[in-house]
Amino acid sequence: MLFMYISIRSMLYAGHVVLMSGITIVVVFFGFTMLPAEQVRVDGIGCAVGVIITMTVSFFNTPALIMTFPSFFTQFCGDKSTDNSEQSTYLCCCPKKDSVSVEQSPDSFNSFYDANEMEMASHGAADDQSTDDGVGDLNDIKPHPMYQTVRFRFTRWVTKWPNNVLTIIGLYICVIPLALQAARININEDILVALPRGSAVAERLEAISDEFSAGLFSPYSVVAVAAEGETVMTEHMFEKVAGDTTEFGSTLQEVSWRILSDT
Repeated sequence: MLFMYISIRSMLYAGHVVLMSGITIVVVFFGFTMLPAEQVRVDGIGCAVGVIITMTVSFFNTPALIMTFPSFFTQFCGDKSTDNSEQSTYLCCCPKKDSVSVEQSPDSFNSFYDANEMEMASHGAADDQSTDDGVGDLNDIKPHPMYQTVRFRFTRWVTKWPNNVLTIIGLYICVIPLALQAARININEDILVALPRGSAVAERLEAISDEFSAGLFSPYSVVAVAAEGETVMTEHMFEKVAGDTTEFGSTLQEVSWRILSDT
């Protein structure tokens, strides 16, 4: 079927875009592993794996669904041709004289996806102003809205030589200084850095951290030593450790409130 050939060609070009953009995003996310921050590294690896899974679904599952249930998915396409035949206009921009038969090879469908030819056809810039059957005029064929957008024209400009090379070089020039600084980031987990300087909260927390820095910013390590003949992994031992920890926490809180009241 002709529509299957066109669907395959469309997915082929879409696959190129998904592959290149997906690989670029994956490389960027894996680049997060170079930063001296454990949380950023974990996020980068997780996002990269997520993008890889998404690309896998896009390359295998989505085309399989489209080609398995074409009647269902074609309901979401744009306006159909006027005579609803396979020889009619596709993408609302290719004239009927460019249509091909089912017996032709898939390579014959390249003209359907040539951006320059489609844009020329959409503006009626062809020598022959009529279709093969003599019905209609190329000027009457409305161009697909996609080819009239600023985004499409800007994309065509960026992908032309030498604009494509200059664009890549310009992006790398902007990124290289940031990349060099990112490797020198000093990690500071002090909560005081995130507080407004000179505020009452920052001053009080700073006073507490001077006396109880380990207890405030890093949990204490509780070492439980069982008596001779007993084991640590017992309910009685857990209850005793929990009681002692609660009592210690109450004492620490009482001392902290005294410091706060004195400031």
